[in-house]
Amino acid sequence: MMNPLALPVPADAARVFCGYRRTGMAREDFLRELGRTFMPGTPLMQAPLGLAAYLPAVIDDETNFDVPDEVALIVYASQAVYQAKRETSLSRRMYTHSHVAVFDMQRSHAAFPQSLMTPLPVNPAGQPFAWYLFDASVDWQDGHTRFVLIGRDGDGTDMHAAALAMMGSARQVLADRGFDQVVGLTAPSFTALWLHAPSLHEETLAALGIVPAGVAVIRDLQCQTPYVVGDGDPGVTITGAAAFSFRFSRHLEFFKP
Repeated sequence: MMNPLALPVPADAARVFCGYRRTGMAREDFLRELGRTFMPGTPLMQAPLGLAAYLPAVIDDETNFDVPDEVALIVYASQAVYQAKRETSLSRRMYTHSHVAVFDMQRSHAAFPQSLMTPLPVNPAGQPFAWYLFDASVDWQDGHTRFVLIGRDGDGTDMHAAALAMMGSARQVLADRGFDQVVGLTAPSFTALWLHAPSLHEETLAALGIVPAGVAVIRDLQCQTPYVVGDGDPGVTITGAAAFSFRFSRHLEFFKP
């Protein structure tokens, strides 16, 4: 049953970010700035503008230059709430510009997801494509989220086609296992997945049907749940691959009763 204190938001409100480390920035500096400043700073600055949840993941795969260094779900109360403050809010503009301190914004990308239940556009330019699996509203701060990154195993696999076919066949299995939302980001060389459920799930990915032929599992992480305690927050310590679902106070005026 749904938590009576949950604040569910529409599936298309989960903005997906794909980030590549700024050129010349050392790995250790990147991880430190993400954990100490950028990650806890996101809820601090964006909650007053309607942020509902924040789920970043650090990939930390120095051997594979075809995958991003960090990906994130930046979930708002709705797309309309996001758009209403996009240009008018000084703190939103400051937050947007702060990305250049840690990310190469020429390579990085952000978009709201589209439903896999509708016809999807062909992606000839090879840009990352964001999608969601179920037409359901969930509270990403409630329950549990598992983060998975799969990558192309060799040069022959079309990750875009493989991921969409995979999720189509796995949809019923995931629903039967209790997952109520999946948001993904698919690019030519990788697919990132956030799988949400009311309770913890630790089944193998093969049992869930989400490891198609020709791909390798790069990361399979249960999200940690640090709490953001305000302007004095010390942040989180990141030493390698990690996924988070930050807990923070929401501003209720942005959420429909």
